[in-house]
Amino acid sequence: LRHYKGEHYAEVYDLLGGDFVYDPNINKLNPSLLLRMGDKTGWHNDGLVKWAGIFSQLEYSKGSLSYFFNISGSNTAYKRVDYFKKKDLVLDDKTYKEALGTTMITEYYFQGERLPSATGADSLHKELVLDTIWHNGTPYTMYSKEAQYSATDWKWLRGYTIKTGANYNLDEHNNIFCNVGYISKAPKFNNVYDLYSGETLVNIENEEVNAIEVGYSYRSTYFSANVNTYYTKWKNKPSQTFVEYEDIDGIKYKSNINGMDALHQGLEIDFAYKLNTKFTLEGLCSFGDWKYTSSEEVRFYNEDNRPIIENGEAVVFDFDAEGVHVGDAAQTQFGLSIRYEPTHKSYIKIRGTHFDNHYADFDPISLSEENGTGGTESWITPAYQLIDMHCGHRIRLSKKENINIRLSILNLLDKIYISDALNNDKHNSMHSDFDAKSAGVFFGLGRRTNLSLQYNF
Repeated sequence: LRHYKGEHYAEVYDLLGGDFVYDPNINKLNPSLLLRMGDKTGWHNDGLVKWAGIFSQLEYSKGSLSYFFNISGSNTAYKRVDYFKKKDLVLDDKTYKEALGTTMITEYYFQGERLPSATGADSLHKELVLDTIWHNGTPYTMYSKEAQYSATDWKWLRGYTIKTGANYNLDEHNNIFCNVGYISKAPKFNNVYDLYSGETLVNIENEEVNAIEVGYSYRSTYFSANVNTYYTKWKNKPSQTFVEYEDIDGIKYKSNINGMDALHQGLEIDFAYKLNTKFTLEGLCSFGDWKYTSSEEVRFYNEDNRPIIENGEAVVFDFDAEGVHVGDAAQTQFGLSIRYEPTHKSYIKIRGTHFDNHYADFDPISLSEENGTGGTESWITPAYQLIDMHCGHRIRLSKKENINIRLSILNLLDKIYISDALNNDKHNSMHSDFDAKSAGVFFGLGRRTNLSLQYNF
């Protein structure tokens, strides 16, 4: 059993020379609020998560053969509490959703006479009015004890896992193994509720993963190595982009982009070679080929889970991501490290890693046959290398007590590199050319240090 609360918000961190930020459309409880350094903006909500799971595993081993069978189930619940929306009025006999906050009233005048609209006005007057609801003769405002922050109902999503695998020892040094699994996983919080509006999205489906892994391992006193290959089909791979449709009545509907299926396949190798009693050489390489296999439709549904019809036909959106590489991760990696142990209580390790074939993440909406961009690859970010240092020392206090001190310096050379990118970022570029000038990027973290102290008894 688990319970989790996540606080989600944006924050003013740079006024760019100004005195404050003013946006009356952000906070419905106080639209006249002037925001300064450290104030919350954009969105402000709590994500509440309840999770229950059950796990079972059968294991068998005899001679050189061992295998396992695992089955598990889970039930996940999400709820969102919003601090920028108008409050709910919760009474014994009725609930008014998002009803209590403040409203900016604008009045227009011409030569002192009030006008019904802005047409012909020479002046205006704005006034912040407290929303009031009268119920059974009693007035209620956002300050009433019955007023509660706007909250969704709990959204429950079930999932389960079935996995099995076997290992066979060829001899005392060599073994082979194979694992097969199926996972039905509840989507993430942000694929259930819209980030800004907090609306519960329709057409929510679980992620599904089918995977098989085959590998070989070698072990000896001075050398060990692992080689494994994987083949994974991922259905409903989550996208952070939603499709929005507005009907003739002005009602907006948002839908998850289900059907974003991907194929992940690749080869991974790692090894360790003990040069002598003090030096060990370690290495890894990973070759991935991750592509989307989707060219499908997104359908819109109302709150009753019925298709939205316009002009006698269901409203659909077509996208074509077939053959496009999966973004947001380097699909090729090489790493090499050397570990030095001056004593059996101390060590220092230097590791270098090369990252390549990192495609920018993308918006599936931009991949459409209608505009000629179906199947177009995203921009590939520049390759980069990082060097990290790790060291540690163990202090023995008694037979049962000891202290471990560890120090890590990540990005030792303070390398400047792009860690993430979004293709055709509409917030940062006026272009949609699937190249560097059209992308929004995040730079990786500079040099940073982690120090830890562990007491064992």
